[in-house]
Amino acid sequence: WQLCAFIFPGLYDNERRVVQILIAGCSVLAIGGVGVAYFGVFPLVLPYLLEWIPDWVQVQLRLNETLNIIVFLLFGFAAAFQFPMVVLILVYIGLLTPQALKQYRKVAIVGMAVIAAVLTPPDPFSMLIMLTPLVLLYEFSIWLSYIVIRRKRAEVAE
Repeated sequence: WQLCAFIFPGLYDNERRVVQILIAGCSVLAIGGVGVAYFGVFPLVLPYLLEWIPDWVQVQLRLNETLNIIVFLLFGFAAAFQFPMVVLILVYIGLLTPQALKQYRKVAIVGMAVIAAVLTPPDPFSMLIMLTPLVLLYEFSIWLSYIVIRRKRAEVAE
């Protein structure tokens, strides 16, 4: 809030609108990422991880370590869900095009798989759970980039 109060007086109306859209979009995507992690990933991953433990081992979950994993995953998902906003910014300033996003889709999916492997616990199940929304967000980014390009062309035509 304080940052916006400092920056907004120095912005033109169209710049202020872009910043407001970015803030709203980033907030919605972060909340969506946290929601997917909390309501989608945790209920699936935690029982899966506990199944790997042999019967003769007594599970003693430490609050500190459990909260550490939960917070790390929540922040990881919130950060990963910012991907469409990064793509939109790059498309808006002209560093990316929708055609390039479509052309390098396979490379991007491999990169997202690496990111998902780093941000999740070391099991393939949770990696796939994170990779699936990332791929969907990538496809959503391609769709949004076409909208950004159309609006940018319409502004130039006027």
